[in-house]
Amino acid sequence: MFGLWAYALRLFPWEMRRRELTCTQPYRRGTGADVGCGEHKVSPQAIGVDLFAYAGVDLVADVAALPFQNESLDYVCSIHSLEHCRQPQRALGEWFRVLRCGAPICLVLPDVRYTGLTNTDRTAHWHHWALDTFLLWLRDIGLEDSVEVAREACPRWSFLVVLRKSPVGDERLQR
Repeated sequence: MFGLWAYALRLFPWEMRRRELTCTQPYRRGTGADVGCGEHKVSPQAIGVDLFAYAGVDLVADVAALPFQNESLDYVCSIHSLEHCRQPQRALGEWFRVLRCGAPICLVLPDVRYTGLTNTDRTAHWHHWALDTFLLWLRDIGLEDSVEVAREACPRWSFLVVLRKSPVGDERLQR
C-alpha cells in the first residue's frame, strides 16, 4: 500500500510540508486564516486557528465556528484538518461565510489510498478520502462548480483542492 516514495517522505516530513505549502502559496494573498494549523502556520502572516493552544496559534476556536465577520478574509487554508471535522460540510459553510466573494479555500487532504488510516494527531480522522471520492462528495453537497484546482499535492501522500467562493457559495451549503 505504501510506495517507496511515501516511505521516503515519511523519513523527511519537512519535505512533505514544503511540497504542501508550495502548492497552496499562489492562493494565499492578503489576510487569511490557517484553520487547524496545529504548531505550524502556513505563513507568519496567516491567522492561525486551532482547537488546541499550540505555540503559534493565534485563536483557539472550533474551525466550524470561526470568530470572524462575514466576508472578512481573503483566503482560508486548511492543511490536513478537514478530515478531523465531524461535519465537514458545516466547516466548509463556515469558511465560505468568512471569505470575500471570489476568495479561495485551499484544502490539502491526506490521500487514503496512500496514507491508509494513519493518524498522528490529537483528534480522530472522521473522514477518509482520495481525490476522486472527495470530488464526488463535493458534487453531492453542491460545490462541484466551486472547484478551481484538483490535483496531487505531495506524491503518494496528499491532494490539493482549491474552491473559489462565488456569490451563491453560501446558499449551496445551507441545505
